[in-house]
Amino acid sequence: MNDIKQRALLVKVSTKKFGTQRKDQDATQKTADDHNAVKSSVSVTKSLIPSDTPELKAIVRLMGVISNVYRFHTGPWDEAYRIISGVKFAELRETIDQLTLELDQEKENLRKAMPRILADAPRKLGTMFDASQYPSIDEIIDAYSVTFETEVIPDRSKNIMIGLDNDRVEKLIDDANAKDVRRTQELAEHTHGVVASALSGMIESLNSYGVEIEDSKRTKTFRDTMVTNIADIADVIKGLNITGDAAQDALADTIKAKLTSVSAAVLRGDKVKGDNRTPEMIEKDAADMRKTISADAKVLFDDLDGIYGIAS
Repeated sequence: MNDIKQRALLVKVSTKKFGTQRKDQDATQKTADDHNAVKSSVSVTKSLIPSDTPELKAIVRLMGVISNVYRFHTGPWDEAYRIISGVKFAELRETIDQLTLELDQEKENLRKAMPRILADAPRKLGTMFDASQYPSIDEIIDAYSVTFETEVIPDRSKNIMIGLDNDRVEKLIDDANAKDVRRTQELAEHTHGVVASALSGMIESLNSYGVEIEDSKRTKTFRDTMVTNIADIADVIKGLNITGDAAQDALADTIKAKLTSVSAAVLRGDKVKGDNRTPEMIEKDAADMRKTISADAKVLFDDLDGIYGIAS
């Protein structure tokens, strides 16, 4: 386990936001009375800032991106932290920092829009408007935040536990190390599942391309993200390879070399300016490439259990 302590870092990215929803007691009581209901069984809420406000939507979207990037590129570890290999930590930090800068700009856009939003609130909320429920603009803007925390995996062998006999100390250290071994195996299972899902999805997309969709005049296709997502999966493999396993690194390299060297546009047989091939030749070449890459992906998929030590 000492290798893991040297190869990986624990990370936690937290996002906080301003709660725009408030319960309206008067409207709740009126609704209960109108429907002959008990008030405790009824709840009428209102939005202090409407959810369709463009400046708010931009913030919510970006905070979702930050959370998704964090969870996608890290693996589960304990109740508080997720884990990433040291070789990919700097990339994650840089990405989150860049997204946070973009969030700061969106927050400023919302700050500038707040006078307009507040001025329009009485019209939109009608009799449910209550100015006392609105904090200051600064408080609203500052409520949107991102924090990035890091920790090292503790080296229990160096902990000094005063007041415990040696046998008890050794038992505590052994138990903690056993927990880390279990977490490492759970991380391998997590990574296996992520990679297996991505590869099987790519195989399905390639094999079903052009097949007519049932009860529809359309045929199945795939987006450009099919290839870019697989490239991202290769990065995730290295980011979650906290043991420095050579087979996992080789898997990531092979995925990039064999599955991402041809663009989705070429695999679809899209007509490209300057391409003098006939439409029939373009489609034949595309079909051949789809077949080859699908076969390569299937070989990699079949190797996953062995690479990650998953019992069949």
